[in-house]
Amino acid sequence: SKRHPQSKVFYPWYRRALSACYQLMIRKLFHVDVTDTQVGMKLFRKEVIHSVLPYLKIDRYGFDLEVLTFAKAMGYDKFLEAPIQLDYFLNQNRFILKDLWHVAKVGRSLMRDMFRLYFRLRVMRQTLPQFQVAADSKSARTGSR
Repeated sequence: SKRHPQSKVFYPWYRRALSACYQLMIRKLFHVDVTDTQVGMKLFRKEVIHSVLPYLKIDRYGFDLEVLTFAKAMGYDKFLEAPIQLDYFLNQNRFILKDLWHVAKVGRSLMRDMFRLYFRLRVMRQTLPQFQVAADSKSARTGSR
C-alpha cells in the first residue's frame, strides 16, 4: 500500500490527490477496507481466488477492485497491507502535460470499470452462489423453504 506508514512514496501531488479521491469513492461505494486498491501486487490464498475467479468480468484497471470486492462479499474480509517503495520521479524526461494526459486516460478507464462493477452489484443486484448456499442450508436446518 502506498498509504502504509512504512511506505516510501515519491510521486506528484496531483497523482496523490487523484488517488486519494478514488480511494474515498471506493470506500463509500464498495465498503472495501483497503487503503490502496491499485498498487499493483496482491497475494491471495488459493481458496479465495478459486471462489472469486468464476465471477470476474473486468480485465483491465478495475480488476483489483473487483477481486477485493467479491472476496469481501464472499466472507474473506481480512486484508493485510504491506509497505512499498515507489519513486515515480525516476523518469525525469516525462513532461507534466504528457503525464496528465496519461493519468486522464487511465483514470477514465478506471472510473468506467468502477461504475460497471457498481452497476452490476448495486443496480443489477448480481448475487453470488455462496450466499444462496448459505441461505438454503440455514432454511434446511429450520425446516422452512
